[in-house]
Amino acid sequence: MYQPSMKERIAEQENEKLSLSSILEQSLEPPTLRLHPSLSTVYQTKIRNLSSALQDPALMTEATEALRELISEIRMLPDEDAPNGHRIELAGELAGILALGDAKTTKPAACAGLGSITMVAGARIDKYLPLYKAPTR
Repeated sequence: MYQPSMKERIAEQENEKLSLSSILEQSLEPPTLRLHPSLSTVYQTKIRNLSSALQDPALMTEATEALRELISEIRMLPDEDAPNGHRIELAGELAGILALGDAKTTKPAACAGLGSITMVAGARIDKYLPLYKAPTR
């Protein structure tokens, strides 16, 4: 199973690892993530559209199922500053959730989960998204 070329390849990879490690050590801080100034307005609009889709009887089932696929975790955390003494965090695929909020669609884009980052929408989300009780089956 052992091939002499394997030893050469391992040596190459070790050198590459050392090179990358030294580059990381030289980096003082990660680059700053800059967000578009109107991102919060766009987010609020998309959440409002999503909320409307969840209330529309014609779209409710499809929108609810799509949303369930995108939310990986719901956390309820104590928070003295919150109106009811707790806050709710939703963890999941933010890109897909925002795609659902687009007025023209009730399904996330086919590539919404590909390469997207799992994010948490927390603290103030209750300001924009009314509580919705999913129908029981």
